[in-house]
This record gives sequence, structure tokens and C-alpha cells, in this order.
Amino acid sequence: MNEQSKAVLDYAARLLAPRAMSEKMLRDKLTAKNFPQEGIDYAVERLTELGALNDGEYARMVARYYVDRGFGRQKVDQELRRRGISQEIAQEILPGLAPCSRQVVAYLEKTIRGHYTDKRLLRKAAAGLYRRGFSWEQINTAIDVYCDPQLREEQEEQETAADREE
Repeated sequence: MNEQSKAVLDYAARLLAPRAMSEKMLRDKLTAKNFPQEGIDYAVERLTELGALNDGEYARMVARYYVDRGFGRQKVDQELRRRGISQEIAQEILPGLAPCSRQVVAYLEKTIRGHYTDKRLLRKAAAGLYRRGFSWEQINTAIDVYCDPQLREEQEEQETAADREE
């Protein structure tokens, strides 16, 4: 290892110390500092060996963050791509995300506030959910369930039964 590679490795380690990032993000930051490509390759390889740089773990962390804040799978996928996570890693993580029905219902309760027949509010809620990364299929199903008291009770019973099984 030459001095230049050591300098790149030290700088990369300092970048990773306060927060995690993807390999692409790290490479972009090192390239912006005009480090040589061979030094960047060495630093990325070494940090990956040491476990300090792990795209899979970083992707899971990002996915949990967005799901916990009420965003849907599409938004999570978009955010993973923006952060340079490979499609293979994203496809491994996305199916394992928690079901979004609770987040959708919470959003609908906040937006509609009991006005089940107000078309303007329903359109506003649907648009908001779409912006949050939920598919139209999920949105339409959730609105149907939320606006029909009988379906809502059945959905709550199914979720309660699923929670007991876990």
C-alpha cells in the first residue's frame, strides 16, 4: 500500500465514521476530492472487507427509515436508487418490508377525518398517498376499506389475527 492509497483509505474511513453510506456515495465523494481511481478502489475494497462499507445493511437502514415514516415501497425503491444501491440489493429488501396498510389507514384518518363521502378530500388523500410511494392499487383498496365500515372491521380483525400469530 502506497502513501496515496493510505491517504484515500484514511479519508474514506473518516467519511464513514459519523454515518453510513453506499459504495457509490463513497466513490462519488472520493472522486470529488480528486483522489486517484486506484486509491479509491483500494479504499472501497478494504472498507468492504472490514465491514465498514456494506450496501446491503445500508439499504435495510434506509428502507426502515422511510417505512417507519409512512412511505410506501415505490418511495423506498426510489430512495435506494437515488443513493446508489444496486437493483439486486433493492429487490432483496423490498419484499421483506412490513405491510403498509397501517400507514395508509393512519394517513387516511389524518386527511379524511371522518368525511367519507367528500370526493375532494378522497382525491386529496389519494394524491398524497401516491406522492408517498404507494401504488394506485394499494390506495384504491385502502380507500374502499376505509370508507366502508364493514370492510374496515374485517380488515382490523385480520390485522389483529396476524399480530397474534407473530
